[in-house]
Amino acid sequence: MSVNILKNALAELKMSANVESSAIISNDGILVTSDIDSKLHPESFAAMISVTHNTALITMKSIGNRSIDRLIIENSDGSKMVTICAGSKAMVTTLLNPGNNIDSSLAEIKKTAATVKSYFG
Repeated sequence: MSVNILKNALAELKMSANVESSAIISNDGILVTSDIDSKLHPESFAAMISVTHNTALITMKSIGNRSIDRLIIENSDGSKMVTICAGSKAMVTTLLNPGNNIDSSLAEIKKTAATVKSYFG
């Protein structure tokens, strides 16, 4: 499979879920692909998301044998950053515009995560 499949998945996500930008990141913080503006330093963004995800995972495991399916960080203006696990090797992170319907966006992000999961096997 080509990385173009993943780029296409992000493009479809952007159209269907009112996503400002998104990224596919390996669990160890490597940026696989993104449509994040270069001013935001996508590689640094990927590393930060990985650290946040892994810290949350360690915390959840320390309070019981729990995993995490998603992380949602919300800003006071209503914008959100949503990270959804895509199997054991990657995650999909999106920046959602204020006023975005979180329920319909989550459904679309989960579809993209399923594509990413099948890509990584």
